[in-house]
Amino acid sequence: MATSRNLSPLFGVNIIGKLERDFSGRDEDLKTFVHDLVNRAGNYLEFDNQEVNRAGPGIPAGGPTKVTQFMIIIPKAPENAAFATKLKEVIKNQFRGGIPLEVIESDGKPNEITFIGLTNLTL
Repeated sequence: MATSRNLSPLFGVNIIGKLERDFSGRDEDLKTFVHDLVNRAGNYLEFDNQEVNRAGPGIPAGGPTKVTQFMIIIPKAPENAAFATKLKEVIKNQFRGGIPLEVIESDGKPNEITFIGLTNLTL
């Protein structure tokens, strides 16, 4: 419980509504915020370049062997539908280079946005 009534609650608040309150009318600040989140959601393990660029049976020379896919899970926010749509577009615009991205709305965990990135090497 907050000791001051001027502070907004932290628990049980839909994060989409919180982000809308924080970034409403401040599109560039929202883009910067999301850009920083996406950069932190990258891979923390580097693959050996020889393995990434390897050619062999079934693998064309110089063909892609490193495959990346991202999934973003955001809570449903019907009361903030316009901002949620804008947020999804801002998130999608931060993923460059043809990385496949799926944005899923969820009924669970209204106070979380989850970034999941998968990268593997194919043979």
